[in-house]
Amino acid sequence: MKSEHSQECPDVAGVCRDVSSLFLEQSFEAVFVTDLSGLVLYCNPSVSRNFGFPAEVLVGRSVFELITLPAEDQQKILLSGYQGNPEREAEVINGEICSARGTIFDVHLRAYPLLSSGQPLIMVLVRDISARVSVRKELETSRELMGRIVEGVADAIIATDEEGDLTLFNKGAEKMFGYQSSEIIGTSLEHLIPDAFCDPDTGNPEDLGGRQDNSRSLGFRNGISALRRNGEIFPADATIMKIKRDNSYIFAAVVRDVSEQISVQNELRQAKEMAEAANRMKTTFLANMSHELRTPLNAIIGFSEFISEEHLGRIEPPKYREYIKDILYSGCHLLTIVNDILDLSRVEAGEITLHETAVDIEAAIESAYRFVKRQAQEKNIRLQTVVDATLPYLLADERLLKQVVINLASNAVKFTPEGGSIVAKVVPGTAEGELAIIISDTGIGIAKEDLDRVIKPFEQCESSYTKTIEGTGLGLSLALSLMELHNGRLSIESELGVGTSVILTFPANRVVTGNSVEELPQQAMMSA
Repeated sequence: MKSEHSQECPDVAGVCRDVSSLFLEQSFEAVFVTDLSGLVLYCNPSVSRNFGFPAEVLVGRSVFELITLPAEDQQKILLSGYQGNPEREAEVINGEICSARGTIFDVHLRAYPLLSSGQPLIMVLVRDISARVSVRKELETSRELMGRIVEGVADAIIATDEEGDLTLFNKGAEKMFGYQSSEIIGTSLEHLIPDAFCDPDTGNPEDLGGRQDNSRSLGFRNGISALRRNGEIFPADATIMKIKRDNSYIFAAVVRDVSEQISVQNELRQAKEMAEAANRMKTTFLANMSHELRTPLNAIIGFSEFISEEHLGRIEPPKYREYIKDILYSGCHLLTIVNDILDLSRVEAGEITLHETAVDIEAAIESAYRFVKRQAQEKNIRLQTVVDATLPYLLADERLLKQVVINLASNAVKFTPEGGSIVAKVVPGTAEGELAIIISDTGIGIAKEDLDRVIKPFEQCESSYTKTIEGTGLGLSLALSLMELHNGRLSIESELGVGTSVILTFPANRVVTGNSVEELPQQAMMSA
């Protein structure tokens, strides 16, 4: 007799069926129930959600029409229905499912035996692993790509474990060191880099600068001496990294053979030293020869002038007078060439020191004109100076400034036909505070393509007119060098058949106004 407070026992089997039904309906995994031949008897809603097939389309069809598997794996699933122990761990089988939209999914399958109303069945659980497979494939592709890059790099890429044994040795390393990777991997780093980066007590790779242990450290560069298989020691540049892997470290290095680079640098240094030595020898030779050259030339010029002026009596044969003039002109011309060469050599050797004074520009130009006045008169060329009455002074080496003007005026006289003119103007420069001296002629002009060339030593532009003119081509080059000593600039503007203008531009700090002149030291005023 039941107590009035007693309750009926619940239907445990019914509850289990309800729970199982709810689990199947809500499961994210696709579930198929088939008979022992693989015909689908039931599929849960996840089959439709995941792969797009309604249950009514699949029921009654073979599960293997949806799931692509090798024959042996199909057999494993079918045999699972005959297994006697439903508690056993199901084997994971990899397969593919083509969805209703044609998308291929990678899946894991697990098959379990199922008994329903005494009838043996098979329950197949299907898990979509496409994302995982995709990541794995991308990782494998990335590793393959990285492996190809490592193998294809011309530099040596090597790696060691914490004990200093080699774990990586690419093709570049094989070529550089002379070992095959198969014979060197597993051996000590000391075969390649003796005593490199090793703790003197343990012999293991050092902590490479005490870098942080919890992350990949940035590479740092180091110069090393490496050893080839044939015993040759060569200089190398190594970029070294310490990389943490799990609870240990690996050491990696990118090694570049710099022996050829160092050899080239040594050759360049030797060539530079030889060139400097040759330049010093040239300067010394020219300095020593200057006295030897100038002494006889001064005698030739002096006696030629003395004879031409007929101090000891009249020269009767007119032809002798002509010869004496030729000797005097040739001597003066040769002395000018010698002086130009010596001055240019001294500038190149850095042996010219500026003696700066406050220079009266107009007076300096007029003084320079006197040196070319005779040649200008012979060709009926006018020499003019156009300056402003309030022209400032110029802080410069007066002798060198005159030499620049003489060289430019001499060039202008040479290349200006008879009846032409040469004008020196002083104007403001292009930048604020600058001052420019412009020497213009009405000569033959220079082609645009020759402007850069004529300013080089011993260069002249070619024309039928210039072939009749004597000269070394040093005038413009020497003028440029002397302007650079003053931190100034020399530029050329020219037009064929019209004439040439050479612009000498001095910086603002060399322009001396009236008030500034009073502040200059007394020695700077002496030539003003």
